[in-house]
Amino acid sequence: MLVLTILLIQIIGASNSQFAVSGIVLEDQRKMNKVGKKVSGEDGIQEAYIFRDGVTVRVQDGIPVGFTETFGENENNIALDPNKEVLETASKDGPARIQSTTRQMYKDYLGNNAREVDGIKWLDVVRELYQDAWKRAHNDALPETVEKYRNDLMVAKCYSLMKVKPPR
Repeated sequence: MLVLTILLIQIIGASNSQFAVSGIVLEDQRKMNKVGKKVSGEDGIQEAYIFRDGVTVRVQDGIPVGFTETFGENENNIALDPNKEVLETASKDGPARIQSTTRQMYKDYLGNNAREVDGIKWLDVVRELYQDAWKRAHNDALPETVEKYRNDLMVAKCYSLMKVKPPR
């Protein structure tokens, strides 16, 4: 039960359980100390982050990660424009919403069956795993089993939280 509690807290803390397909999400993720150095915790200031396929990214001509200034229609349009190139994920781990599963958690869970997740390839994996989970969950022909509702990113996160090696 503890794992589920931790998972729920992390889901709510990660974009308030939003799966941001594309656009800007406001989050209170960064806290600065008195000398302007990032420390853990929240500071009550909502920073702007651009998302694609549930992952925070940097896009061509987009606002910087953690932007705290005023932004408007132009910045929103850039964040939503599928023609604006995704340059990179905002962090090396590239945690995927809604539960902040990292590339490494995914690879640890699927082992040799994991797909390539370097760079922005991670976005394709995240998008396709969520699409697969959604399609299975909405397929009336499938029996009502755990498999019907399985989400590999969620399962990978749970194994990581439990500090248990997944069965192969």
